[in-house]
Amino acid sequence: MKFTFEAIAVLLMAGCASVAVNGDILEKRTSNALGLAPSNFVITSRVNEGVRTDYVVKTKSNKIYYCYVTGTYSFMGRVVSDAICSSGNGSSSNPDDNSLARAAKAKNL
Repeated sequence: MKFTFEAIAVLLMAGCASVAVNGDILEKRTSNALGLAPSNFVITSRVNEGVRTDYVVKTKSNKIYYCYVTGTYSFMGRVVSDAICSSGNGSSSNPDDNSLARAAKAKNL
């Protein structure tokens, strides 16, 4: 069986969120999760780690949300989860969200 360079590259990056999750998909998933039009928020502090992408959302009304999606490529194509978001008021029980919140606050986001 003969593999091309592109096929090998796709296989090597199959689990990378940085490849599967692009800005448009992130915006759409966030819009659906928060019930806001994309023009009403800004996505910042994006961090890709394995199949997970963590990011901070700031709305025009100055609300902060800490969100993540998971994404990968498979033989069926790109697969990206719905966005999971928690408010910036510290009420989340997810330790990953809280550590992201602390990092964002440290950068004055």
